[in-house]
Amino acid sequence: MGNGLVILTPCPPNRCAAATLLPGRACPTALASPLLLEWLPWAGGPLTISTVQPHSRLLQAPENLGLETREPFRQQANALLDEMGEGRGQLVVDLGATKEIDSSGLSALVMVHRHAAERRQQVMLKSVGPEIEFLLVLTKLDDLFLFSPE
Repeated sequence: MGNGLVILTPCPPNRCAAATLLPGRACPTALASPLLLEWLPWAGGPLTISTVQPHSRLLQAPENLGLETREPFRQQANALLDEMGEGRGQLVVDLGATKEIDSSGLSALVMVHRHAAERRQQVMLKSVGPEIEFLLVLTKLDDLFLFSPE
């Protein structure tokens, strides 16, 4: 295996597995999950990087999350949640490009959260702008979601 860095790949239930990462490349799995570093059991072995929650999917929200875009957004989010094992996983919704959310968009976020909760999964909002954050606080929906520290 050499003296390279190691990142997560699909693994048996409740275990981390690893694959060698070529030097100089970024880790594609390090979205928002905290990292845990461990040494492999043999002396001088490569580092193993494990996330506390190895199953994560990223979904880019549309610029306008509203009546016209809510259903495709909800379907795509639910499909990503369904890809991950029940009781494991986190959907990260990137709202960085989202400029407007109306009541239909808020409803879609709530329905995605409900689907995740039924599957014992989490929904994290990333790159939330001040206007959208204000809307979530105003509607008391900020308590439903995790927010990615940036």
